[in-house]
Amino acid sequence: MFKWIIRAVLTGCVFGIALGLGVTVKHLLTSSHLFNVTDVEVCGAVRTDSERLEKIFKPLVGQNIFTKIAPSSLLTDDPWIVRLEMKRVIPDKLVVFVEEEKEIFRYKKGEQCYVLTERNSAIPVNCEGVRIYIAELPLNAEFNEFVKLYMENDMLRQHDVTLKNGFFLVNARGTVVMGTYSPGVFADNYDIFRKQISPRYKKVYHVDVTVRGKIYVKGVSNG
Repeated sequence: MFKWIIRAVLTGCVFGIALGLGVTVKHLLTSSHLFNVTDVEVCGAVRTDSERLEKIFKPLVGQNIFTKIAPSSLLTDDPWIVRLEMKRVIPDKLVVFVEEEKEIFRYKKGEQCYVLTERNSAIPVNCEGVRIYIAELPLNAEFNEFVKLYMENDMLRQHDVTLKNGFFLVNARGTVVMGTYSPGVFADNYDIFRKQISPRYKKVYHVDVTVRGKIYVKGVSNG
């Protein structure tokens, strides 16, 4: 706190001297060592390679804080970075705000795993935690509809799902649920199955909820 007060006083003195001597404030600010950067703080970097960011921003230390800096030119090839915003904290600190891609889910396609983001990017990652598998590439419209279903449906987020062309399969604790990408059908049909039909069966092996208002079940009846 004491150090900050001293700097504030010195900053005020510099402005006063500049006015008294008729020196342009711009020239004084860009030439005074008082405004040389001593600290760069990076905020918001969670998935981004923080070590690479540190290497990028390290050269800013020692430069005048009023030097024109274009954050966009400092972007790395890190696919998680969407935008960088730089804020000057007078007299000698820069704060860099990192906006990153936001994850929707991880999926496996062939031997490679990816993260699907809200900006519709596919970022390669390791396969840890993957629960979505693409066996057959669905149409773009089907895939986009599944993304909506996934974001709105807890059941899809809790189980392994295999996407195929025309339908998808959910492994719900041993019960295979066959679903459709058609808007509104899966959620409504599965809710009917869960509340009205499932209690009638001791064990359900397979349930087809791909046709609106119709549910096909294969299992062992309680009766």
